[in-house]
Amino acid sequence: MNPKVTVIMPSLNVVNYIEECLQSVINQTMEALEILCIDAGSTDGTLEILEKYAESDSRIKLLHSEKRSYGYQVNMGIKLAKGKYVAILETDDYVSNTMYEELYQQAIQYNLDYIKADYIRVECIEGENFQTPIKMFGGNEGVLYNKLISTLDMPELYWRDIHIWKGLYKKEFLIANHIFLNESSGAAYQDYGFGLLLHTNTRRGMFVPQQYYYYRWGREGASSGNKNILKYSYQEFKRVLEEQLVQPTKEQKQQIYYRIAIDFPSEYSRVLKMVEYDINSEYLTAYYGWFKELLETVLHKGELTKQNGSEIFWAELKLLMESPADYAKYVRDKEIEKQQQIEALKADKIVIWGAGNYGLQAYKLLRGWGIHVEAIVDNDTKKWGSFLKSCPIQSPNAIVAEHKDMTYIIANLRHKKEIKEQLLHNGIKCEKIKEYEELT
Repeated sequence: MNPKVTVIMPSLNVVNYIEECLQSVINQTMEALEILCIDAGSTDGTLEILEKYAESDSRIKLLHSEKRSYGYQVNMGIKLAKGKYVAILETDDYVSNTMYEELYQQAIQYNLDYIKADYIRVECIEGENFQTPIKMFGGNEGVLYNKLISTLDMPELYWRDIHIWKGLYKKEFLIANHIFLNESSGAAYQDYGFGLLLHTNTRRGMFVPQQYYYYRWGREGASSGNKNILKYSYQEFKRVLEEQLVQPTKEQKQQIYYRIAIDFPSEYSRVLKMVEYDINSEYLTAYYGWFKELLETVLHKGELTKQNGSEIFWAELKLLMESPADYAKYVRDKEIEKQQQIEALKADKIVIWGAGNYGLQAYKLLRGWGIHVEAIVDNDTKKWGSFLKSCPIQSPNAIVAEHKDMTYIIANLRHKKEIKEQLLHNGIKCEKIKEYEELT
């Protein structure tokens, strides 16, 4: 049976996750799969688990990568794939059992270059598991789902769609357009360049609202906690631009440069904290000049304008480009202010008002800060007695009547004004009332 989809699974020392990942693939409703497990020399037991599964399922082919490079491993899979479409599954994640069949059916129906779905972000915080749905399009943009799309009509896809693991790609499309990952060492940010190449060449893309992919966020050892993240970002953008791997239109180029403008302060500030605000650290100085020169040039030429992004974003970028020392002070002051806020909340007793999605996000944020939540309340009587994670949802009346001294965090965007009035009416002081948005 010829495979319809080839699932590419690059691995390196993921023993705690590999079985869950493999089980999610072998139990797919689509049986016509080719599963390429490409290991880069695991030493923690991952390889032995892969060997066991390869022996029991003929669809699994275990391959060995001579390089410890995520890009090299994925490229090997693309070149060897026998499926009409390929999927990339990171081996610390997992997928729902209908993902590949349902995406493949739609990809064939519309002859798509790629098809991507929404996903679930999985986090473990203080021993509790959280699953957060992540949407590509929200609100009025929901009409963009299930429609043909490309950067010719929506160039902002360059910075809005950054993940390569949540869909399927037509193999012949990737090969014909030389769309491969950078084969730099390690497993970090190689999907950046792949995304730029993909979106420049795509004419028939599609996004669907189903959430099939479960992306594990913030695990120990993830690349986002590495001091080299500014270097990784630099390598990806420099390769694509200086080797002229893409030939974008004027509108596409604008959004590619905006993507770089987003990444520069984001990664710089994260590294800045890791090196204790030392602006002379080689992790910063080696790449700062390239980003600054590029962005100054394209801003001067008008190839990057301020049509996207907030005033605060552009002010922060300007500060970074003009004075790394002042930018470091600005970032440090913000971090100190945040830590002071956290310590103040830790010293208090906290009630979250709102048991919907905002309430869940507020609870997750506070738990991540190590803050205990005393109670969760909601005006919706139907929710009373049910649970938000491990916390029972209660009537606000009894809590407010007995606990005037607690801090109440309003986590309800639509009714926050009415809730604040309700709290004030019941004798809660204004300084004891906060909105969720103030914490983020």
